[in-house]
Amino acid sequence: MKRRVGWMVVLVGLTAASLAFAVAPGGKLYIKARNTRLQKDASPTADVLKTLQPGTEVVWNGADAKDKKWHKVTAAGVNGVVFQANLSPAKPSGELLAKDNGKQIDPQAFATSGAATKALGDGPVAYGGKKGYKDSVEEILLLEAISGQISNDQLADHAKAAGINQVVGKGN
Repeated sequence: MKRRVGWMVVLVGLTAASLAFAVAPGGKLYIKARNTRLQKDASPTADVLKTLQPGTEVVWNGADAKDKKWHKVTAAGVNGVVFQANLSPAKPSGELLAKDNGKQIDPQAFATSGAATKALGDGPVAYGGKKGYKDSVEEILLLEAISGQISNDQLADHAKAAGINQVVGKGN
């Protein structure tokens, strides 16, 4: 019985904590993913109204009535929907650069630099080779090179043709 009561206290505490992170309609949220598509509606073929970058502040207007994975937001005066996973209650923190003595950089600048999507740097490549993962490292580097030849627009076209939810890609 004591154990059950203990679990109930934990459950109530977690529920209260999750409610503390809730944002009421009209509240502020932030975009946390690169090239987040602000779409006209939740349809996979919906028009893209704007492409948003990490750190962009949006006004949350609630979950879409037809598809709860999509949320209604207003970004810079434009109303649309974004995929829920691209929203955060906290502004993404800046990235820290070890080379520049921990200097913080803007997350939008970091995301658009391509550094945010680089699979392996020199250190991991050397470590993987030394530990006997040479083939795996070479495969990852090859995939990275191939992915560098695919544009966001090509990725969006493929997702549309395959009937996959487009979370990033074509926009204005």
